[in-house]
Amino acid sequence: MKCCKNDAQKIQKSLDFLKVINESNRLKILCLLKKDSLCACDIWTALGIPQNLASHHLRILQEFDLIDSQRDGRKIIYSSNRKIIMKHTSALHQFLITDL
Repeated sequence: MKCCKNDAQKIQKSLDFLKVINESNRLKILCLLKKDSLCACDIWTALGIPQNLASHHLRILQEFDLIDSQRDGRKIIYSSNRKIIMKHTSALHQFLITDL
């Protein structure tokens, strides 16, 4: 299989995505947010982790555009960015399934 530069970039993006979701708390956060939009306090309570650790994982997910945030008064409400998640999972599908 010959790889062009564009494929190499897509592969690197997929690798980066897998690195981000490889951490269990980040994957759990994505699972929580696929059902509902939640504030940070709901997330760290549901996961049973300290607030600062939840904030750390939320920041990483946000930097990778896997989640969005919106201020609601004093709270920040997080939601999954389904469009970006689908983009990454579609790329993985293409690499792992379609090109058989």
